[in-house]
Amino acid sequence: MVDTKRYTPFIIGHRGAAAYAPENTMASIELAYQLGVRCIEVDVMLTADQHAVIFHDNTLNRCTTAQGAVSDKQWHTIKQLDAGSWFHPDFTGQGIPHLNDLVKFANKHPDLTLNIEIKPRFKNSISTTRIVINYLKQHLIKPERLIISSFDVVALKMAQFMWPSCYRALNIEKRFYGWSVFAKSLGCSAVHIDHQQITSAFIHTAHRLHLDVRAFTVNDPFRARQLKAMQIDGIFSDCPADLFQHIH
Repeated sequence: MVDTKRYTPFIIGHRGAAAYAPENTMASIELAYQLGVRCIEVDVMLTADQHAVIFHDNTLNRCTTAQGAVSDKQWHTIKQLDAGSWFHPDFTGQGIPHLNDLVKFANKHPDLTLNIEIKPRFKNSISTTRIVINYLKQHLIKPERLIISSFDVVALKMAQFMWPSCYRALNIEKRFYGWSVFAKSLGCSAVHIDHQQITSAFIHTAHRLHLDVRAFTVNDPFRARQLKAMQIDGIFSDCPADLFQHIH
């Protein structure tokens, strides 16, 4: 298993810089990088015709001018949508990126680490993971700067099968009995968890088993400092630039 801890900055831009620009758009990703963020988390799912796109929600309703499920739409329809004006008129015309757009950006910025969260829909875990992993293996120049994460167990098992050396993280909302054993059984190197679930004992247990711990989603500087004092390995934030002055 690849140890990429040294490549992963402490503060991770959640969906780019979601407090400053429309989430999961290239505007958000580019702005996060310009602000000094060197690890960016995004969500990836499939369109009806099997294109991997950067998007979080099951439906288009909240973040675009359209309605309906992403998995029901063809890429030629998805790529024409406005995914920016809901956030602010200045971002009108921002589209939903293709995975290709993200990888091209990462390849131009070799100091950037990507956390790609696989978000399968309607039992398409295997096909989503297969398409995403195959594309990344072929086109991402620095796979040592990649984290594959998911809440979906089948997706993580598929990623382990297809790319054993890729650094993987199990996403969980809450602590549960045997969480650490479960993460290790999936071949994961990290656990990403809701920051409200984190205690010093949780972090200690993870580190004893050589698991990194990262917290989502932390926008309060005081909480960020608390977590750092507990020796957490990283935090996801919508407003990463606002936290820099309080953390570093």
